[in-house]
Amino acid sequence: MCCSLFPFSRPVVDSWLDLAKFVSSSGAGKKSAFSELAEALGRDVYIDINGWHLFLRDISVAPDLKMNHALANQLGSRLVSENLGDSDIEGLLRQVPVVLGGGKVKVRLSDAMPAYCMQDFLKICRDFADRA
Repeated sequence: MCCSLFPFSRPVVDSWLDLAKFVSSSGAGKKSAFSELAEALGRDVYIDINGWHLFLRDISVAPDLKMNHALANQLGSRLVSENLGDSDIEGLLRQVPVVLGGGKVKVRLSDAMPAYCMQDFLKICRDFADRA
């Protein structure tokens, strides 16, 4: 059931995220409907860069927008309404680009996560869907 929510081949800004709804003045300073999901993802999930742990809450995808909030806002409603399975979520994460080295390198978010972080991500998503 995986879809192309996060096409890997297009630039980050127009590929997987509608930035306008996150950085507009109307959305500034307000809590998201998926803040709890974003907080859990940001607190418990990271990418590993040569032993350095970069938590999702510390990865910027746009001014004033961190990766954990972007993912929570994109996945939250789908976790509840579409009953996404682990393979669906993993497929979506394979399509999320992480730009490194000032734009010189682009890797898939799923490739930058250790296996146990991927398991934590999936568990957080399952728990969120179960509570909703």
